[in-house]
Parts: sequence; structure tokens; C-alpha cells
Amino acid sequence: RLAWTGKAAGMTAIHVWELHDHEDGGTLVKTSESMEGFLAKLLMSSAKLERSLNDWLKDLKKAAEGG
Repeated sequence: RLAWTGKAAGMTAIHVWELHDHEDGGTLVKTSESMEGFLAKLLMSSAKLERSLNDWLKDLKKAAEGG
């Protein structure tokens, strides 16, 4: 498990990556993030955060597969 926390402009973020062996010999990556603070409520929605995490996972998969 890898995790980081950060604070900026009155916001606090926590991001966690979990890496698991997959039965096909690959690696399963799960990620989650939470944000708190006034600006986080204005700038981020749950749907926007989910899209951002999914985009990040797609880019990681592409890079890991040599794309």
C-alpha cells in the first residue's frame, strides 16, 4: 500500500494506492482519494474525482504495458 496526504489552499487530500497480485500473473491496482475543505467542495465532485482516478488508472495501465 502506498499513500500520501497533502494540504494546500485550505484543502486536505488523502490518496491511497493498493497493489495486489492478480491470478493472471499481473498486478491489480486499486486507488482511492478523499478531499476536504471549502475549495474542495467548490472544485471537486464525487463524479469528477472518480473520472480523475479512472483516467489515472488508464494512463498507468498504458505505461505499464509499454504504450
